[in-house]
Amino acid sequence: DKERFETILNEFDTVFLAAGAQLTVPLMIEGITSEGVLDPLRFLSDVKTGQSSWSGKRVVVIGGGNTAMDVARTAKKIVPEGGEVALVYRRTMEEMPADRSEIAAASAEGISILELVTPERIISEGGVVKALVCSRNVLFQHGDPAVPIADLPSGMKKDPRPIPVKIPDSEFELLCDTIIPALGQKPDLDFVDREVLQTENGKYATRIENLYV
Repeated sequence: DKERFETILNEFDTVFLAAGAQLTVPLMIEGITSEGVLDPLRFLSDVKTGQSSWSGKRVVVIGGGNTAMDVARTAKKIVPEGGEVALVYRRTMEEMPADRSEIAAASAEGISILELVTPERIISEGGVVKALVCSRNVLFQHGDPAVPIADLPSGMKKDPRPIPVKIPDSEFELLCDTIIPALGQKPDLDFVDREVLQTENGKYATRIENLYV
């Protein structure tokens, strides 16, 4: 907590903050609170410790990083016979940040990788997941006049990879009973003001004299 953190800063001459990224990046689409939408880190932890009560048969994993691959490969191992696991990603496999070996292993294990696909909303019945509505994308390079830079989200402006743009009237449904968004992770730093953690490029010193990140 904040009080404990301040005590540590006072007790030591130098403190290095390496708290990791314990929180998942949320997927903000309609229906995300439906039963059958699982947190990726909780899913992996529950399976590892034998506490998983999940019993899905048609799983859709959203993302293209190593966590998404871990989730998809783990789900594939425990789905019942005849079960299916699909992974959707808004760019192509070439742009996935996951290790090449992880992507190849997921494909070899029978996981369907759907490229150039963006989740739009979740369809549920009685509050339970029934399908994921997606749209298909086309990629544009930065600087293409078809994609004004001002219209891009701030994160995408800095990303050198091609820009995924939705194809009009391209929506389709993926029938499923389980959806696991694995879009990435972020630090849980509720004990410190984020502004004081800002550093200069190439340096580790924060705005607090004895604190480094």
